[in-house]
Formats: sequence, structure tokens, C-alpha cells
Amino acid sequence: MLIDSNATHIDLWQQQERILDDLFQISNLPITASSDAKDKLKSEFFDYLFEQSFDALHGGILVSDMPSPSKTELFYKPIALNSMVCECLVSAAVVFYEGEFMVVAEKIISMLCDKLESEDYYLLNELSFTRKQLESNFSKKNSRNLLDGKEIELLNALTTGDSINNLQSVVIAYHRSLENAANMIDMHYKQARIVEHRLCEKLKFKLVIHKCDEHSTPLPNPLDINCDLVIALANFSLCSPQSNKLVIAEKVYEKILGMANKQEFQHLDLCKLIHAGIILLQCDFRIERFQAILDMTSKFTNLYAKKKQQMNDSTKINYQIAFINSFVAKSREVFNSRILAEFNFVLPQGEKQFRFTFINSESVDLDHKLTGLRSKFDPNHFIFVVDPSYMSTLALK
Repeated sequence: MLIDSNATHIDLWQQQERILDDLFQISNLPITASSDAKDKLKSEFFDYLFEQSFDALHGGILVSDMPSPSKTELFYKPIALNSMVCECLVSAAVVFYEGEFMVVAEKIISMLCDKLESEDYYLLNELSFTRKQLESNFSKKNSRNLLDGKEIELLNALTTGDSINNLQSVVIAYHRSLENAANMIDMHYKQARIVEHRLCEKLKFKLVIHKCDEHSTPLPNPLDINCDLVIALANFSLCSPQSNKLVIAEKVYEKILGMANKQEFQHLDLCKLIHAGIILLQCDFRIERFQAILDMTSKFTNLYAKKKQQMNDSTKINYQIAFINSFVAKSREVFNSRILAEFNFVLPQGEKQFRFTFINSESVDLDHKLTGLRSKFDPNHFIFVVDPSYMSTLALK
């Protein structure tokens, strides 16, 4: 299986890194190379989506717990899982030029944004539902009163003539790609995208999921997961700049910063916050945020030096620390040299190679440069568009 939906948060991160590495390797294959590896991984993405209970209307992968006789069976849209799947789908869309992956990613990210907006931009609980909340009186019989002929035909093809409980559920899961479903009913793919969007909008307002507050399950590590959400929203915004997801990412990050100012964050909490902030700088390089990141890094370095002997840090934390240290080191070189340029940094173990590119925001061919830099997928290449006036106002020690 491409992703273990029941994995822990840290295991999900390791699976994500493996998938991103695989995508990077495939993106660097020469044109003359066999497409077997590429086709296999693309097929695994599609298989994963169609094997899961992916909510095609409201977005998100749904999993159920294994209740004891005395407990209510609950269904979840795990936040860490959906955030990670969204990031992988966005990357896969770039590597495979597959628009369908981006559509699914947008449905997931929109579901997460809806929850963020309803929870004041900081999540503390999982999305949980009882079976009763997922049941609906809607059925195929009365679907004809809501959907037109083409919409019903396409929905039947997407769900293989069936869905969870024969559409007597608010969760409608697709079992084949939109391209394959369109081919089955002899519908042009572009037309199918329009029809699919239309039928989803109609059904979404008819089939509404209400959150199960009385069965809310606390997130095991809310700060870590909320920082991961900021990163997922930022990376989605880089690939879809016309969306409003960056605004939400900014609000979540500012909420976490406010928490950090009111309470004493542990050194590992600061590490997560700094990492998410650096990723946000790719979307909007604000000098105030950059300076705040440098200040937090100094504080983190002091705290980590005192606690290091007591810690058994995870692979994820070690990655974040190496990323932060390399970014700060190369930022100093850039700002002190007054030259916007590209720097490479290789971890001592040779496991990762971070690339940092700083571009002048006043370049006449800025869009062309950005398109060229982002045309080749590299999960460890980070691009920052910097106002040149910052170069004269900030010298780093």
C-alpha cells in the first residue's frame, strides 16, 4: 500500500519523505528511460485513492476505529493523514502532470480549511462522526429529482454503479479515475470535469455531514499537526497561487506565534514553528517574519544546547534542525554578501541536499525565472523572492 492510513504521525512523515524521494527520482529520469517506474507509482496513487473511503463531495479520507461492544463506532477524517496525503498529491500532480491529483488535493485542503475556520485557526480535535451521522435518506431513486441524465451517468461510472450504502450515505467514494469514467461513457474529459464539479456541488448541499462534538478525540500532538497544516497550505498555495489558502496558512501561523508569546515553548516546539515559518517565507518573504525566525532560532539554539543530552530526537526533528541551521547559515551569506544567489547545502551524512535560491523581486524576468526553477520537481529546493531593499537594511551576524 502506498500509505498506511493507520500509521502514527511520525510514521506518516517518514512515509511522506519516502514518497517525495521516489517522485524526485522519477522526475530526474532521462527522457529515454523506461516509464515503468513512473507508471507504477502513478498507478499506486490512483489505487490508494480508490481503495480508501475518500469523500468525493466534502473532501478527506475517512477511516473507522475498531470499537469495543461498550463504545460507539466512530469514523474519522484524520488531520495528519489528510494533510500528508494532500502534500503528496500536490507533488504527484507536478511530476505526473496529472490534474486529477490536484483536484483531489484541493478537496482535501478545502475540508481542512473549513475545519480551521470553524475552530478559530488552531485544531485541537480530530474530525469524528458516528455511523448515524453518515447515514442519509438520499438514494438513487430520488437522485433523478436532483441530477440530470449526464450527471447520473457520470456518477454511476465513477462509483462503478455503487457507492457506500448505495448512495444512502453522505460519503460518496469514487472507484475509478475521472478520465477512465469519462471514457466508459464516451464523454470528453474536459466536459466530464465540468459535469463532475456540477454534480458534486448539487450533492454537497443535499448531503451534509455534521461533526460529532460529543465524541471529539483530542489530537495527540496539536502543535506539530497544526505546523504541518501550515506547511501543507503553503505548498498548495505555491502550486495554486489563485487560491485563498495562503491567507488561512498565515492566520494559523499567527495564532501559533501568539501562543508562543504567551507561554514558554519547549525547544522542540520552537523547532516546528521555525520550520513552518521558513516554508511560509517562500510564499511571501516578509522581513518582519524573517527577523522573528532568526530570533526564535537563536532562542532554540540556546535551549537545545542545554537539553540535547536529555533528548532522544526523532528523524523528523533531526531533519528540521538540519534544515533550519542550513537556511540560517546560507541566509547570513546572502544578506552579508548583498548578492541574491543560489546556495547548496548537503547534510554531513549525505542523506539530503537542501538548495536555497534567493531571487530579486524586481527582476524584469521574475515570472520566467520562477517558472524555470519550479518546472523540475525537487522537494528540497526552496525558493525565496526577496525585496532588494532588505539587503541594505539587514546585516546578519
